[in-house]
Amino acid sequence: MKKRVEKEKRIIKKDAEKKIVKKLLINIVIFLVLIIIALVVFSILKSMSEKYREKGLEGELPSLGFFEEGSDDNTRLIEIIEDIPNFSPLISGKMYENLINLSEYFNIPLSCSKINFSYAINVTGAFNVTMNVNRFLDFNTTNTTNGITPDGIYLMNITLACSPDATSNNFEIPIFSCSEDDGGENPTTKGTTKNLSESKTDYCIAGSNKVMEYYCHGSNIGNEEIICEGGCAGEKCDSTTPHNGNGNGNGNGNGNGNGNGHCTPNPLNVTCANVGCGIKKNNCDTNVECGSCAAGKVCENGRCVVPTPPRITNAEPQEENVSVAYGENKPFSITAENYDVIEWYVDGVLVKNGTSFIASNLSEGGHEIKSLVKKGSLSVPRIWNLNVLEKEVPVRGKLIYIVIIAIILGALILIALLIIRSTLGKKGKIVEKQIVQPKQPKQQEEPKTPLPSVAVKK
Repeated sequence: MKKRVEKEKRIIKKDAEKKIVKKLLINIVIFLVLIIIALVVFSILKSMSEKYREKGLEGELPSLGFFEEGSDDNTRLIEIIEDIPNFSPLISGKMYENLINLSEYFNIPLSCSKINFSYAINVTGAFNVTMNVNRFLDFNTTNTTNGITPDGIYLMNITLACSPDATSNNFEIPIFSCSEDDGGENPTTKGTTKNLSESKTDYCIAGSNKVMEYYCHGSNIGNEEIICEGGCAGEKCDSTTPHNGNGNGNGNGNGNGNGNGHCTPNPLNVTCANVGCGIKKNNCDTNVECGSCAAGKVCENGRCVVPTPPRITNAEPQEENVSVAYGENKPFSITAENYDVIEWYVDGVLVKNGTSFIASNLSEGGHEIKSLVKKGSLSVPRIWNLNVLEKEVPVRGKLIYIVIIAIILGALILIALLIIRSTLGKKGKIVEKQIVQPKQPKQQEEPKTPLPSVAVKK
């Protein structure tokens, strides 16, 4: 009987333990799922923070609390490098292409893929200005009444917009009110020259082989009679030879011919005496090729010489390895001698020409800043290794991250403690309830047999 009871106790105990283990496993799985969910939520929050920082949108979600205060619009800030200078006089009726290189006067960040261009002048409609794909400005002075921009000096400024705007200084554009549609003194093309008061068209002079050529001389119209070697037809020359200039206006009259308009050029050896290369004008004011130079040499003052390469006299910063904090600008500059142009490259991409460059809004990590000082086919490079440091999370953002992590971990620990406490409590109750000794039936007491009485002898 006792053995059977012990066996039943063991069976009940095993069943209770199995149930406890099963519940523990379920609770552990739930606990792990909660941890995974917490990690996923944390990862999403972190990626959202990085996303907004990259787009310069910190501060737009203050309710979340893990972005920097303020706005990071500097990622697209256009800065003025130097003032645009006054220009030399222009002439009406022409298209001036690539007149201003915006990269020389504005620091345009690489992140600013599309900029809005506008301009203002003190006389509305005097001329039109457009920005081409290379960020050069084209001036068109043929858009006003009669196709002539009025004579005068115009004040102009330029505005570039890419959050926020940058506006240049006022600079002067002097324009002569005279236009010519044949490109100037061009006797082989019939053209019309006009200003605000008159209009003149080229024509063949009757009874001669000459053409009357009109051209702009400031705001006035000049003219010149030009000899046409092949004759004059259709109000233009078939071919021309410079002459001694018997025209009025602004004819150059540099020939030394016989006075009747004909000029006999000197032989080449006379024109190019003591000159070994390059172009020289002969006695008839005609350009003559005096020779070319061998490979590796250039023509200077009529002599073939080995070209002198450009020379960098100073570079800022002077150290080759440079670091800058994320979002900050870093200026670079070059001082050089004997050069034509200085080009600036960022990671192999040409970004501007000029003596200085401001690196801005670059991504984290290493970048190559290269300046190329060029003179003809020769060039001298200067290279910097620029390291853009990782963007630091602000103290406020760090504290909020720590608080979020602490809340998540605290909640997980509390859940774990509740699970353990619940499991242990149920275990004691189950064992106490199920493992109870069965009541033993009461045994009937055997009747006591009375002892026989014994007679006592007295």
